[in-house]
Amino acid sequence: MSSSPQATAHSFNKILAHSKTSSRSRATGEPDDGTKKLRRLILVDGIPSSLDPTLRPRIWKILLRVNDLSADNFLRYVARGPCEVREKIRNDTFRTLATDKGFKERVREDMLVRLLDAFVWRNHDREEASQLGFTYVQGMNVLAAPFLYTMPSEVEAFYCFAKFIEECCPLYVQPTLEGVHRGLKLLDRCLKIVDPELYAHLRSKNLSAEIYAFPSVLTLCACTPPLDQVLQLWDFLLAFGVHLNVLCVIAQLLLIRDDVMASSSPMRLLRTFPPLEALPVIGIAVTLVRDLPSELYDELSLDAHSSIPLDIRNIPKTVFQDAAVMILCRWNAVATTLVDLMWRVTMVIQGSPALSPQNKVYTPLLIGCACLNTVAPPSEVLSPPHRCHHSGEIYCDSYGPKPV
Repeated sequence: MSSSPQATAHSFNKILAHSKTSSRSRATGEPDDGTKKLRRLILVDGIPSSLDPTLRPRIWKILLRVNDLSADNFLRYVARGPCEVREKIRNDTFRTLATDKGFKERVREDMLVRLLDAFVWRNHDREEASQLGFTYVQGMNVLAAPFLYTMPSEVEAFYCFAKFIEECCPLYVQPTLEGVHRGLKLLDRCLKIVDPELYAHLRSKNLSAEIYAFPSVLTLCACTPPLDQVLQLWDFLLAFGVHLNVLCVIAQLLLIRDDVMASSSPMRLLRTFPPLEALPVIGIAVTLVRDLPSELYDELSLDAHSSIPLDIRNIPKTVFQDAAVMILCRWNAVATTLVDLMWRVTMVIQGSPALSPQNKVYTPLLIGCACLNTVAPPSEVLSPPHRCHHSGEIYCDSYGPKPV
């Protein structure tokens, strides 16, 4: 059973008080003990950000290894004014997470524009020294949004965003979106193994990941509200690698599997995923990691991204051995409204043909349901998925469609 939020916050603060990313860690690719402990706590207990709002920004900076925060450099970039792609930036920023009131209250459009302008100027100056060039591409506004929302200052948000783009997912933001297309192909291959029946059903409707999963892969699920759940999912992705987002998208598919299988036009359901639920998505994704063939997992962790930090590349599958059970058991101590989620994930895991019986995690889920005084499959009490009308364009870079 996981710790109380107060105990978890204390554990995080204790680690943060002593955790420094050592030069040895950067040189050898081996994480220090503090980073290992942070990852385990994130996986097992989650970051209690509502109890201590300072935790997430501090943890993200450690996971991203952001040490140099030169306000002078940032201000110099800003002082140069609009970059050469300012018009393209402004065409996207106004719609960023447009339906999230909390985001709009905390992050103004001019903050997004300023950060993205500065990022373009930074890489304009560094272009000759870098193998990959960076400029603004569509979708980058959504990737910047969580950093501006989470970090206490624009300077911190800028350097975290720059480190994230340049080191965690550089191919995702090249003009050809090479990393995104690789990730989509890998998603199809993983789904074919995880759930061949669902994969065949989608293919029979001429639906590939390129068609229905492009926004979720491009934005690392940040295009699916609510934002607080996106941030929880990103805690996991920053700790263990953004390559796992492919499995998180599959997890969202599995959570609506019955509806998709029953639909003669599944694209109507897949145009906009239901509201994101980070805990079940992470729990299912972790389970799928354990059951993917080693060769495919290696390809997922190495080939989809050109510059995954060595300490993330070297995380073995065994790290996830018992994690799914621990994650899903966290629900035992949560309000009874989560019983439906527990039952749904139970059915997803139990029904997946890719998972070996010894690795299925539905037993603790059923125990959890019993602890919450339910003895039968609960009725569907969750609110129906939010739908929005798309204008025919597949790409979505916010909490709504991008108009043609």
